[in-house]
Amino acid sequence: MNDVQDNPEFGGWETYMGEYYNRDYRFIGSTCPPDRVSWGCRPEYLVALTELGNPYPEAYTPAATDYYDASDPIHTTYPHQVLYNPVIGQNSTHNSYWGRKYLIEGEGRSTTYTESADFPIMRLAEIHCIYAEAVCELGNGTISDGDLDFSINKNRARAGVAPLTNSLISNVWDCTYFNHETGRTECHKMTMLDEIRRERACELFAEGFRMNDLKRWGIAHINLKGQKLGRRILGTAYTTHYVNQMEFSGTPCYDPDTRPLLYGIFTENTSDPDYGRAIANLAANTFYTQKDYLDPLPLDQIRLNPQLKQNPGW
Repeated sequence: MNDVQDNPEFGGWETYMGEYYNRDYRFIGSTCPPDRVSWGCRPEYLVALTELGNPYPEAYTPAATDYYDASDPIHTTYPHQVLYNPVIGQNSTHNSYWGRKYLIEGEGRSTTYTESADFPIMRLAEIHCIYAEAVCELGNGTISDGDLDFSINKNRARAGVAPLTNSLISNVWDCTYFNHETGRTECHKMTMLDEIRRERACELFAEGFRMNDLKRWGIAHINLKGQKLGRRILGTAYTTHYVNQMEFSGTPCYDPDTRPLLYGIFTENTSDPDYGRAIANLAANTFYTQKDYLDPLPLDQIRLNPQLKQNPGW
C-alpha cells in the first residue's frame, strides 16, 4: 500500500510561496500567489491591463522586510504593485485564497463597476469532465485509460499535471483527504470516481457548478455541514515573518495576542495532519439539510395553483 502524504515535490511551509511550487497550474492561475500582483480594472486597488502579452504587472518589493519604512518611495510610486508580506487580520478565519479567475483586468470598464467579465456558458474542458464522469458512473466506478486520455487528461495536460491512470491510483491512499462527516483530514483509499469529481472541482472552480454537483451526487447535506478547517498557519512563514506595510507594522504576520483568529487554531499537535490549521467555520454555524436540495415553492404560486404541492420539509 502506498500513500501520497509527504510528497517530495512539495515546496514546504517556510516561505509564502512554498505551497505553490510544483502545483497544478489551475491553482496558481485561479488564485493570487504572494509573489506577484494581479491586473484589475479598479484603480483604487489594482493596475489596469493596457497591453496584451503580460499575465501579471511588474511587482516591487520594499527594502524593509520586517517593518514599514515610510521613507521608501516605492509605497507611493507603485501603490498597487508592491509585494508586502501577507498578514492575517483580526477575526480572520484564514479559510481561502484570493481568487482572480474571470477578474476584470482591462481599463475603460464601467465606472460603476457593474460590468462583468465575459463568462463562458460551456467550454470544452467541462465536456471532458462530463464525459469522464458519465463513463465512470455507467461503469460502476470504472473507466479505461483510453477514455481518461480522451477526456480529462487533456485538461490535466494543459494544467501541467500527470495523466490520471488506473495504475496511478491503484492501491494508493490519499492521506490529505478531508472527511466532511468527521471534520478532519484522514487517509482514504483513492477511487476513480473520487478523482474524477476532484478533477471537476479543480477545473470548474468559481464557475458556479459546485452546489449543483454536491446535490446531484447526494452529498450536499454531508459536505455542507460540520466544522470546516481553513489554511495552515502554525509552522509557516506567517509565524516567522513580520508586517512591512503601514498597518500593524513590525508585528508578526500572525499575532494571536493582538489579532486572534475568529475561531482559533484546530490543533497544535504537530503529529496531527490538521496541525496548525485555522478553524474556518463551526459545526453550529452550518445548517444544510436534505430539505435544502430543493428550494421552497413561493406561497403566492401555491395559492394561484392549488395543484402545486410544497417541496418536502418546507
